[in-house]
Amino acid sequence: MFNLNLINMKRKTTLLILFILFLLRLPADGQNPVPNSGFENWTWTANPPYNPKPEPANWTTYNNFCAGNYTVVLDSPGYAGNYAIKLIVKNIPGLGNFPGLAYSGFPIGFRANSIIAQAKFNKMPGDSVYIVMSAYQGGSPVGGGVWSPTVSTSANYIQIIAPVTYSNGTVIPDSVYMALQAGSPTGLPQIGTYLTVDELELSTSSVGIEDVILNEQIQVFPNPVSERLNIIANDGIIILKSEIVDLAGKKHFDVSINSAKAEFDLSSISSGMYLVKLVSKSGKMIHKKILVTK
Repeated sequence: MFNLNLINMKRKTTLLILFILFLLRLPADGQNPVPNSGFENWTWTANPPYNPKPEPANWTTYNNFCAGNYTVVLDSPGYAGNYAIKLIVKNIPGLGNFPGLAYSGFPIGFRANSIIAQAKFNKMPGDSVYIVMSAYQGGSPVGGGVWSPTVSTSANYIQIIAPVTYSNGTVIPDSVYMALQAGSPTGLPQIGTYLTVDELELSTSSVGIEDVILNEQIQVFPNPVSERLNIIANDGIIILKSEIVDLAGKKHFDVSINSAKAEFDLSSISSGMYLVKLVSKSGKMIHKKILVTK
């Protein structure tokens, strides 16, 4: 007869130890900006008797603990390339429900003010997904930021934004530590919780909490898109106008909307990355990246 209380205590103790290590780990040498930010580069390590273990280049995972039932895998296609990183809560023999976690440390030579990425996710009731950034100077923490969605799910990629704050107004960090996680580190991770991330970056652009919430309340889909692009604003938000420009700054659409919904026919524009600029009735401007594929 299994002692369920003992198994549950073992699982919670293991998760707590791993989370403490995650919080205290000093940043490691790496690339700048975010290494392997598009998650295109992966390695597979022999892990008998299980299938080879996938690892994103320049990132560390806890796949070693997973007995072949890996909680960090590659997802294909990615937002802007072949692959993205997917973190999944899995049930691991002897440990129970186990979160997906990947982390990386790397040097930096500027003051990043926001975390930006493309993400898909689902968080089960009481569970969480998040992206964490910690900034260091001389080995001491000087700032950081956390993104965790205010909505429970997004089956399509959305651009996520989170502000980064610092201990004072002039400090310039020399290194950064970032972590991606699906599943609560201290509670009970829930099967069905996952987080897919692509095009992760640190930006000097400043954002506030209101901007973060507004960004999540406006959906632009599908993304990638081939012809019809839909825009939907939730929670009573009204979009006054929208522009779609390419990365060279050429404007392809400039439309007055004054509604919570809009649709664009993109069949006449070429494949590539574009920026959707939206202005809300409150005067806030929201930028969304889209990938047009033909």
